[in-house]
Parts: sequence; C-alpha cells; structure tokens
Amino acid sequence: MDIRTDVDYLSESISLLIFMGRNVSYEEYIVETVRKSAYDYKALLDVKKDEIKCLSQIQKEFKEEFKTDWKEFEYYFKPVTETGYRDCIGRILLLWEEFNHSKLISIEDYTENMLNMSREEFTIKFAETLQGLGNSLRDSTQFSKLKTDDDILRFIISLNISKENCLKLEDCYLNYKTHLDKILGYIQRTSQILQRHHKELSKIMCDTKDYWDNKIGDEDFIEHFAKESKAIADMPHNPLGYVIALDIFSPFITGISFNMDDDTGEYLAPLAISIGILYCDEYPLSYNETAPPHLWDEEYYLNALKLISEKNRFAILSNIKTEPSFGNEIAGRLGLTTATVSHHMNQLVDSDLVYYKQNGTRFYYYSNQDNLKKCFEFIRAELNLH
Repeated sequence: MDIRTDVDYLSESISLLIFMGRNVSYEEYIVETVRKSAYDYKALLDVKKDEIKCLSQIQKEFKEEFKTDWKEFEYYFKPVTETGYRDCIGRILLLWEEFNHSKLISIEDYTENMLNMSREEFTIKFAETLQGLGNSLRDSTQFSKLKTDDDILRFIISLNISKENCLKLEDCYLNYKTHLDKILGYIQRTSQILQRHHKELSKIMCDTKDYWDNKIGDEDFIEHFAKESKAIADMPHNPLGYVIALDIFSPFITGISFNMDDDTGEYLAPLAISIGILYCDEYPLSYNETAPPHLWDEEYYLNALKLISEKNRFAILSNIKTEPSFGNEIAGRLGLTTATVSHHMNQLVDSDLVYYKQNGTRFYYYSNQDNLKKCFEFIRAELNLH
C-alpha cells in the first residue's frame, strides 16, 4: 500500500488551526466522537494513549503561542455554520479541501502560490470552496459558476449563516490578500510548534502505517474497503492508482478525492485518500452507507424524522423515490438552486436516508428505502399504530 509516512507540515498545520477554532480539547473531542458511535472510548484512550498525549501537548503549546491574539485567530477559524467545525473563514480563504492533497507541498511554495495568484483565479477557486460550506460531500460538478464579485457577494448573502459572518466573508473576499497574509503567518507559527515534535509525529505516522499493513496484508486497500462500500465499489478503476495520506490533527477524518475530466470522465490524478490516525480495532474505519445496528436508537429516528419533515428535503426524497438523479436534475425539477439541493442532500446522506454512486464526474443520489421504512416502523411501534 502506498501510505505516505512523511509528516505533511502544511496540511497538519491547517488541520490544527481549523480544529483549534472549535475551542475544545482533543480528549473531549475523542470521547464525544467514539461515544456517538457506541464504541468503548476508554479502550481507545488506552490503546492510543501515546498519540492522544502528543495531540494534547501540542494543543497546549498552540494555546500558549496564540494567547495574545486569540480573538483575531477566532475571527478566521471559529466555525460559521452549525454543521461542521471545518466550516470556517480561514479554510475558505486558504482554498483548502482536506481530501485533495496527494502531493507534499512546502509551506514556502504554498505561500508563494497563494500570494501570487491572480484575482481571476482566486475568484474561481474561492467560489468552489465557498459552495462546499456546510457540506460533508462536496461535489464540485454541481456548483454554480460564480464568476464576478457580484455573483459571489450575492451567494454569500444567500448562505444560511449569521449576518455577522456574512459581513466577515464579504470583507475577507474583497480584501483577501490582506487577510491571507495574516493566515499564512499563522501557518508558519503553527508549523514551528509541530516541528519541535517531529520525532513523535514521525513515530505516529510509522506506527499507523504498520497497523494498516498488518491488518490488510497483501490485499489492495481500495479492494478491501470496496467490499463494504457501494460508493467505492462502483467507482471507475483509476489506472493512476491512489495515495493514502494519514492525518494526525484531524484524527477521525476519512475521505476520498478524485480529479476527473468533465468531458471524458477520465482520471487526471491518483485518488487521494485521507485517513485519521485514531482508527484502529477499537474504533474501526468503515465506509458503509448504512449505519451499523447499534446506531439505530430513538435519537437517530427522531432526527431522521425531523429531516424528512422539512418541505425541500421531503420533495427531494419524493423526487428520487423510484430512480436516482444527479444534483442539477433535482434542482431543475424542484425549482431549487444547486447549492440548496447540495446542502439538503448532504444532511440526507449523513443521516443514511440517501446514498450515492459515482458515474463519471457526476454523483447520482438514491433513496435509501430500507432506512426510510425503519423510521416509519419506529413510529408505528412507539405510537402503537396498526
């Protein structure tokens, strides 16, 4: 398996900056994440104690480094949506997509590229990154073509975020080089903290690679997980292969990014696979589209029913009840924007009420009839309906 073990100081610095904007300790985050999945968090804390100790120590040093300018740091990295802590102004300004970094890039080269980017190129990339806000599944083929300042400012106003955050986004976009200069300085300072722990971080990477080598053996990584995932099993074969990047400071991240030609559907680069370093036998990695049985509890059902009750999400589910469709088709039929469809679809996918398959550069969405039936069976049982 091609698992990269070099510490990617650019990617890890940005991951840490984004996480710190959440203002929660790594140990609290780990316990919360594992508890939600009904696994034994104490077992994970024991098995991964060295990794967690390292994360906590670096977090402590980060707070000390940024204590005098914490408010300015939060301006850029405090989440602007309720759906995910990665949705912050800093990530958007950096044009950062966590799953799409198969090549190691130095902080110096990245800084130079960002500051020398033309306004036109920045506008195009900013528009794509902005349209992924609030979405765990970011399908750029479904995004609108926002080409001018007015297009982007109108889109910002339409976002489901506070007026204060809209104004921040507008200012950061219009004066992006001034703001970028500050954020790129944050990356440099964060990288210096990480490099003081190079030995520990390198050991974490090598130990994680050893775990996956021992677990999968000679089997191909993609083939191994395709057994559990419809989405991966249906992906066209990529002759360029794939690269697995281990992520330390987003320790539960999982994602696959691909770059395809819009016309031919041919891959333009290897698949880029991201895996957090805390996945192990005590908290296994899974690409299943259907939630495991222990997640089917009252909280899940009530949340799923709440999602279904919103009129646009209900219309989307009704629209794909008999056959799959891609985002632009659904938007056209329902008179919605692609951004609105994408926002609702991500919530439905995250709740396992919809799953998707890739065909070329498009994602086709399917109604998960089995899980929808379970929701209504729950209602019948709880309310004694016959």
